[in-house]
Amino acid sequence: MILAAVERGLPEERLARALNVNVAVIRNLLVGICPEVAEMLKDRHVPLNAFTELRRLKPMRQIRAAEMMVAMNRYSLGYVRSIVAATPASQLVEGKAATPRGLTSDKSI
Repeated sequence: MILAAVERGLPEERLARALNVNVAVIRNLLVGICPEVAEMLKDRHVPLNAFTELRRLKPMRQIRAAEMMVAMNRYSLGYVRSIVAATPASQLVEGKAATPRGLTSDKSI
């Protein structure tokens, strides 16, 4: 919604002052997030760090994770981390597979 206002010609500085947000942060928020996920979550209150976690997933897994979030009506960082932790290594983006604390490969599903 904020990016749409900027695209329509509203000056970024004015919008940033009015909403007390940094537009550059919002622009970078969706880098690495597939468009379908952005569309599903656009009207939801999702913590910014949740998008960092979603970037660890390949696009198809991101879509499935977003579907689970919407179905359960849960958008917390903890819930997203649990989805990432339960994701098989084959569905994680190369180089972003960090094993959560307290979880070993024999405990993941």
